[in-house]
Amino acid sequence: MVIDAEAVTLRISIGEDRYPVIAMADIGCGVRFAKPANTIAFRSAWLEREASLGNKTTYPSIVALCDDLLDDLILRIGIAGKVHELLLT
Repeated sequence: MVIDAEAVTLRISIGEDRYPVIAMADIGCGVRFAKPANTIAFRSAWLEREASLGNKTTYPSIVALCDDLLDDLILRIGIAGKVHELLLT
C-alpha cells in the first residue's frame, strides 16, 4: 500500500537537541521543535479527498472482522464483550 499523503509541517513538542540524528532533507517537510503539542499539518486539498482503499483484498476481511467485534461488543459476548463489561464496571 502506498500512502500518498505529504505532510507540510511537523511540530514536535521536544527540543531539537534531543534529535541530533534526524536529517531534515530525509523528512521532506518542515520540522518545528519545542512546540506546545505534537502536530502534523497536511495540505487541505489532501484532507478533503475521498479516501481510497489500500488493499482491495484485505478490506472486506477487515470490515467483516470489525463487524463481528462490534456485534460481540453489543451482545457482550466474546473477548470484546468481556472487555466492554470490565470497562463499564
